Amino acid sequence: MNLDSLYAALRTPDFLAQGACVRQDATLWDDDDRAKSAVAKAICGTCPVQRSCAEWAQANEIAGIWGGIDTATRNKGRRGKFTTMEQRRENAEWLSDVLSKKPAIELAAKYGRTERTIYRWREIAQRDDYGLAS
Repeated sequence: MNLDSLYAALRTPDFLAQGACVRQDATLWDDDDRAKSAVAKAICGTCPVQRSCAEWAQANEIAGIWGGIDTATRNKGRRGKFTTMEQRRENAEWLSDVLSKKPAIELAAKYGRTERTIYRWREIAQRDDYGLAS
């Protein structure tokens, strides 16, 4: 995985444009109303990208009905493995900073760490390559 792959993970996938949910009432997919949820799940059941949507949501979405699967069901399948989009953005920003030529003192202030920690992060990033060579 490279930095471009990290940023790509932050985008909404193109296949969603082919979903049966396109141009439907977006509030149907808020899973706090059982009647609306039933309608949303029925629409998902007819969707050509249902499986892709459900798989993507399992890895990327916190709430709502995606691919016919509600929040509670997705959470049961995650068991603590979920990283929010916001966390991914922060991780991508952190990695970009660590790999940058920004002064360690600047990054230490930004992340509330010592300069020594910033140097260690950089050593680890270079040693482990964070998969950026591929």
